[in-house]
Amino acid sequence: MGEDKVTDAKVKFVGFEFLKELEDVAMLPSKNLQRGRQACKRKLSSTVISKLACVIVGGLVAEHLAFGYSKGHDGDLEKLDSVLKWQQFTEEEANILTRWAALNTLTILHRHSKARSSLAEAMLHGRSIGNCIHVIETNLNHQNI
Repeated sequence: MGEDKVTDAKVKFVGFEFLKELEDVAMLPSKNLQRGRQACKRKLSSTVISKLACVIVGGLVAEHLAFGYSKGHDGDLEKLDSVLKWQQFTEEEANILTRWAALNTLTILHRHSKARSSLAEAMLHGRSIGNCIHVIETNLNHQNI
């Protein structure tokens, strides 16, 4: 594919629009203290929480698929746990959501195994984010989206 250079690129991740809602809630406390207090009480939608959980466990699941084990994702799971506590999930609800996210992500990654393995190869060779996105897009199983 030649030299791997991308400058001043901004990627809009399709399907990650839910991050805008997260960003809006996270930014409120620094904009205005009064609005920040209101933001702490704001609930994220269940769709946003579900998608966030899948993204957070994605690396753990992908690593487990590739190597049969996963390590180094404790920080990711702690972040998810913090968000769920902030959203007032009970421990049981958080465990159920985390298991669901892992199973859902496993299903998606298994369904798109060619894209997943091609991405792993690109990452192994230190390809840029732009190149990695291209690898994913060209190897997706569009019949199973």
